[in-house]
Amino acid sequence: MKRIIIFYSLLLISSTCFSKKVYTMSVNDLTDQFDKNISLRRFYCFNEKQEKVLLFCNENSTLILNFKDRRREKLYLGSIRYYDGIIQGSRVMAWNPDRDTSMFDISEILSISIVLLPFINDEYERPYFNAKDSIKLAKQKNDSIRKIFRASQQNEILIIQKINSHSDTFRIMVNACYNIKFDDGNETFSGVVQKITKDSIFISNYFNNKIAIKFKKVYQNLAYPISQINTISLRNSNYRTFTSTKIESNKIIVQQLRKKDDILIPYWYFSEYNDGEINLYRLLQTYVGISGITEINNSLVWYEGD
Repeated sequence: MKRIIIFYSLLLISSTCFSKKVYTMSVNDLTDQFDKNISLRRFYCFNEKQEKVLLFCNENSTLILNFKDRRREKLYLGSIRYYDGIIQGSRVMAWNPDRDTSMFDISEILSISIVLLPFINDEYERPYFNAKDSIKLAKQKNDSIRKIFRASQQNEILIIQKINSHSDTFRIMVNACYNIKFDDGNETFSGVVQKITKDSIFISNYFNNKIAIKFKKVYQNLAYPISQINTISLRNSNYRTFTSTKIESNKIIVQQLRKKDDILIPYWYFSEYNDGEINLYRLLQTYVGISGITEINNSLVWYEGD
């Protein structure tokens, strides 16, 4: 009896997990989503309840083209491109390991559907949001930031190697984040620099209050003489470990920030890829280059844009 129950349980799980789920879109729905002949990482379409959703491409997403002459073509969703009346993509077939590209006239297509497994869909389906409007709004916010930034006067701290004075080790900028240890033992953890004067630095001990609470600390704004900066720790490429530099082995220069056209503004807005939320990121200099962080749901999140 137990074997029979186990058999039917496995059969139910199998049919639930591996049955196909179908999404639909019109021909115009597909073509309207392409600005240029480039592949997309997400598509809007309609689920079985006719709800408009965003579907994120993965290896198991299949686009089905239904032609007016009753032909059908299966293509990998992530390979789809459209330009000037021609849709192209790689056919789904066992003898196409190199995924050679095929092209089709969009005027010959009657309808379009997308098929994937529901357990994969649970991971890649998201509620619909207008990605173009979200990106446009983020750009407008960044244009405003750029104007304010260029009109303001701010100081920066240059930490320069004594051995090679022409090589900047790194710089400390207002509105960017740093891990700094001062002579009295106080430390900041992705603290945000609020102000730099000729002899002092003003910085928060954590990124924001939510992050401080997460680590059961009190959020504080610190003020120290620049001469009391003891150590600066930069995150390594794995973002978990740090490389620390003693300031005594470098020289410190405080100067007014030079607003060159190509200067990196230390904070920016970004439209999140998965949900279109617009978050403010702050520059974070790591041991291997420049990155950015923000706080989402009480956790620090790394910048994943271009």
